Amino acid sequence: MTSHRSPKHARTPTPRRFLGAFLVPLFIAGACGANAAVTTKAIGSLNGDLIMEGGATGNSGPRPIRGTIEISLGGRRVTSLKVGTNGRFSVALPDGSYRIDARTPMIETASPAGLVEADCAPPAPAQVTAGATTEVTVICPVP
Repeated sequence: MTSHRSPKHARTPTPRRFLGAFLVPLFIAGACGANAAVTTKAIGSLNGDLIMEGGATGNSGPRPIRGTIEISLGGRRVTSLKVGTNGRFSVALPDGSYRIDARTPMIETASPAGLVEADCAPPAPAQVTAGATTEVTVICPVP
């Protein structure tokens, strides 16, 4: 037996359903538009080499080393990068004047806690410009 709904039980659009059907797509479109309106700073590239110079070994010329690079802007750390044995690093950054600090396990210094990785001094400055690549060499001098 087939059942037929009487016109009395047929669904008719209520103002609430109509409003929901209208507002949901409007909300989704508005949310997408809000994300699109968020502005971001233009990005540039910072590429570099971490090298060691000096030391008592026969090879005291510049040579790549592994270590850690910390990049700061206005005194606040932006990112930290592990650098492999080839010494190369690369990172995308917004426009700005950055400070690059480095340390390496290849150079140690004595502290009350024992031997620790030495900071490479002095920190290297780097100016990153949107759409451009900035090259920098961070030197870890060894007496």
